Order: sequence, then C-alpha cells, then structure tokens
Amino acid sequence: MADIVEEVGKLKDILYAGRPSYLIISSALADFYPDRIVVSEDVDSAGTDSRYLYINPRYWSALTTEEKIFVLSHEMLHYIFGDPEYIKSWGVDTLLWNLATDCVINRELLRDLRVRDKFRESIVTPAFLAELAELIGVILNLPESKIKGREWFEGATKQEIYYYLKWLFDRLPKPKIEEIGSKIADKKLTGDVKPSPYSREEAEDRERRFRA
Repeated sequence: MADIVEEVGKLKDILYAGRPSYLIISSALADFYPDRIVVSEDVDSAGTDSRYLYINPRYWSALTTEEKIFVLSHEMLHYIFGDPEYIKSWGVDTLLWNLATDCVINRELLRDLRVRDKFRESIVTPAFLAELAELIGVILNLPESKIKGREWFEGATKQEIYYYLKWLFDRLPKPKIEEIGSKIADKKLTGDVKPSPYSREEAEDRERRFRA
C-alpha cells in the first residue's frame, strides 16, 4: 500500500519536472500526497470525492506508467473542475454525471497520452457514448435527428452531454435501463466521481486557484 503512495509521489514529481502542460496536475496531486491517498479494494479502479484520492491496488498494478499518469490526471481533473461537488449542489444523477465528465476528460487525455488499446477500450470515450446513444435510439425508435453521433460527443460540454444522456435515460423502461447498465458496468473509472463533502463555492475557489 505504501509503495503505491510512494509511486504516486514519484509520478507527481515527474509531471512537475518533465511535462510542463501537466504542471497543474502535479499541483493538484500535491493537495492529496501523501496523507489523502487511500489504497483500497473497496473501489473498482480509482476515484475521488475531492477529499481523498482512492486507488485499487490490483487495478493500479496492471497499468503501464503512461496509463498510471492517465488515471492520476483523470482524477485530478475531476478535482480541479469540481465535478464531485456538482453531485450534491446540482442533485445530478451520479452515473450519468460520471459518464459525461469522464467523456470530456478522457477525450482530452487520449490526445496526449499513449495507452494500450485494451485500456482505451476500458474507459468512456465519445465513440462509446455515441454507440450507447445509437442503441438507446433503436430501443426507443427515435428519429436519426435525435441520436447524437461521435462528432457531437467530441465537442459537447459535460453539461450538454449530461442533459442529453438524462433525456435518453428518462425515456427508457426500467428493464432496458438495466440492460444498458450492464454495458456501462464494464467501463473502468466510471463511478469514480463521488459526492463531495465540500460546497460548490469551495470548488469554484479551487478551480480559480488552479487556473491562476
């Protein structure tokens, strides 16, 4: 357990020294390292509630160094942008908010970090959400104009994606929601944004600090 915390510290320093564009990620990690990192098998992969960074040791050990940087960057961007605080302050659906925020974060990180195909396939991407929208569209017999494609998910904001997904899921009968849920369950890092004990105002102050 301590080895993983120590490794996170080393990756934080690597990001600070060798990747200028990731300086903000290193600074965010400094808020958690070392005392607010929880290594536990109670989480599926990794996650944050803005108070702690959670890491599953078995999931972590199977990642390459670049994928570990991806996971840390992913969680820190949730933290920087206050995604956990939205759950409490907006009362958003936790699963759909995770899908929307994961899509936006992952599409940016995938442009910069080299990961294996199996890692890419294990996370939420614009392509995955486009496939999900198409599947739900077929179930609901929606016209093509109501089914968003990959290009839309590549450019939409997290709020736009969330409300579109909510619009789709609100129309699904319960048995179909369970069927769709089984497809989502295979995705790693989904469910990683957990309700935060902090207020939305505190999250906004945090985002301003990192953007300064």
